[in-house]
Amino acid sequence: MSENRIGTATIRAPVDDQPFFAGLDPNRRFEAQLCKNVLALHEQGCDYPKRMIDAARRNHLKAWISLRMNNGHNPHLPDHPGHSTIWKSHPEWRLSHGLDYEQPEVREHYMKLVREVCTRYDLDGLELDYLRFWLYFREGRQHEGGKLMTDFVKQARAATQGASKRLGHPVKLAVRVPTTPWIAHMHGLDAVTWAKAGLVDLIVASPFWPSVDSDVPIETWKGLLIGTNVPVALSLESGIHPGTVNRTVTHEEMRGILASAWHRGADAVYFFNLFTGPYQRWPREDHDRLLRDAGSYAALARVEEGQLTVLRWRLAMPPWQVLRDLVW
Repeated sequence: MSENRIGTATIRAPVDDQPFFAGLDPNRRFEAQLCKNVLALHEQGCDYPKRMIDAARRNHLKAWISLRMNNGHNPHLPDHPGHSTIWKSHPEWRLSHGLDYEQPEVREHYMKLVREVCTRYDLDGLELDYLRFWLYFREGRQHEGGKLMTDFVKQARAATQGASKRLGHPVKLAVRVPTTPWIAHMHGLDAVTWAKAGLVDLIVASPFWPSVDSDVPIETWKGLLIGTNVPVALSLESGIHPGTVNRTVTHEEMRGILASAWHRGADAVYFFNLFTGPYQRWPREDHDRLLRDAGSYAALARVEEGQLTVLRWRLAMPPWQVLRDLVW
């Protein structure tokens, strides 16, 4: 054990060479520190979601919690400390990323997380993040699986309604799904049906890491959702990836994508992987200005020459999935 000081407490944290960390990627040993930080917060009695909700309240912001519905990081590292017990215990349920939702135990595992959040926290909304990761059913089982997922969303809706009754204020339900309705549907994620059944309050149309999509069909979503009053948010990723070379998106390109989305009828915008640190390597003033202007088409368009770039780039799902699903 080694000492790790966080805040005013000194925590005895595990050292890097213990078996718990043996499954880490040798090129990503820094992940050990992430585990130590979480342990240190736990030892201090810090409930991190509650801490963030309290901070949002102090700043007069709505507080939402997002749950990753099938996190599939590091499937090639079976001993990675980030894997759940259910993933480690049932290799027969594993997909290439995440677990098979056709298994009742898998659905119940994730529903327990939904219910825990809805009974434990004073939240204003819950997001079911279906882009982490994008697979939920085995090949050829997506159609039948879609019925199971619709039932799952019904249960999640009941959980948020229960939270609303407990808290005395609305608790909304959002879903983050692939950028186009047909791709979402093909993966068993029928967000349009969910909206028409009154199960969700917001649809976030999102590309998968690491590539932003500059041509999300907002008009198609809005047309399919006529009569539901369910808004559509455009989700933006941090990079551009044609399948060979990845680079981070520039803030000028990001402004252009946002301006296009507002022009096409988006109701909200949503950032994913937009960090203030060295990841984007933007000047801090450009980062902050983007956030200030993101909610206004007029503000985004009112920039100096060269500060807004409109690019046409379309990739709504991982490149290795595109051809297969076009055939499907």
